Amino acid sequence: MDCDNQKLYRLSTYEIFVKYAGQSLKGTIISSAILYFSIPVLSRFYEASSFGTMQTIQNFSSILMVIATMRLDLAVLQAPRSELPKLFVAGTLISIVVASLVGCLIAVLSQAHSSFYHGLGHSVWLLPIYILVVGVTQIATNMAIREENLKLIALAKVAQSVTFPSAALLLGLLWPLTLPLVVADLIGRSSLLLTLLRNKLHLLREPLSIPWLTTKTILSQYRRFLYITTPGSVISATCSNSIILLITARYGASAAGLYVLIDRLIGMPSMILSSAMSQAYTAILADGQYNNREKSELIRKIVLRNILIITLPFAVLFTFNTEFVSLVAGPKWINAAHYLRCLIGMYFITFLTLPFNTTLYVRNLLKYQSIIDVSQFAILTLFWGWVFYSSAPIEHALIGISLIISASAITQATLSYRVTSRAT
Repeated sequence: MDCDNQKLYRLSTYEIFVKYAGQSLKGTIISSAILYFSIPVLSRFYEASSFGTMQTIQNFSSILMVIATMRLDLAVLQAPRSELPKLFVAGTLISIVVASLVGCLIAVLSQAHSSFYHGLGHSVWLLPIYILVVGVTQIATNMAIREENLKLIALAKVAQSVTFPSAALLLGLLWPLTLPLVVADLIGRSSLLLTLLRNKLHLLREPLSIPWLTTKTILSQYRRFLYITTPGSVISATCSNSIILLITARYGASAAGLYVLIDRLIGMPSMILSSAMSQAYTAILADGQYNNREKSELIRKIVLRNILIITLPFAVLFTFNTEFVSLVAGPKWINAAHYLRCLIGMYFITFLTLPFNTTLYVRNLLKYQSIIDVSQFAILTLFWGWVFYSSAPIEHALIGISLIISASAITQATLSYRVTSRAT
């Protein structure tokens, strides 16, 4: 055990979590602040349709990313470190294949049905690149977590947060169309990936067999992720990313734009902060030197202390929602305050529970995770059927979405705590 590990071993599990989370949060807070304060500028610089197009492309890429990686990004959290180079090569090659197939499909559909991507314009041609970048980024991020190199993740987030708004403003001045915002987002994500890969290329120096043979071997070795985890993950990703598409279909592009704004103002910073905690927690969970009692106690402490920290800010947002939206986004977005009231509970619950969303994967309880994913998908499908059938107002739809996602998050967090405390 080296000197740094000896020092960590003498700390309590929660102190180690705070240390890891602090490493990630140093960059996370900076990146969150940059992205957050760029929203008022970009919201006045771009129309709502530009944000809607960017969000739609992101949603499609998030769903297809699950297929592009075959969930080998989750296998990274379990695999021996000697397997990491093979997992990286296999995941990258699969992402290239899937991205290429999507590109071919877009080309075929554009020839057969020229209006199939109506509303997205030329942005749809960037979808294959999105898939490749997002897929490889997810694998590289989990590799950094396994290496407990959370400082690198923080640095990568800062690079993305600086690159995206800078590119958006520059391209918007030179190219005043919808496409620049999508291109700027892709540039930001690429800077994130390049930063993550900068210190990981040494993994590829280890001897590897022929890449395609390596990929075949890896898929066989980790086939449970392909057969069990991937279908459930596709369903879960579809649930979370289809919301904006369904809102657009039922209530129109303006309603979707208001939803995107609230998600950027509240959901994005909440997601960034809780993801930093998730990376710290996962690093401890995957480390064999901590016992199950310590890990379950860590979950309890994280939840209780986060409740004390975030309850007042969320209460203030709920109470002064109109003033907040008007101040940050401008008077023309004032209707988004109604959305904030409906969704604030969901953001509160997901902030508390997201840090533990990798527990069932790391514990190799893939069937339980699949059950949760499929159940959420089934309930959301029935709910959206009711929304379309009954012509429910947007407020009812948002409250229903908030309740379903919150219930699913609480179920997963509770199960994560139980399996951690009872694991042998």
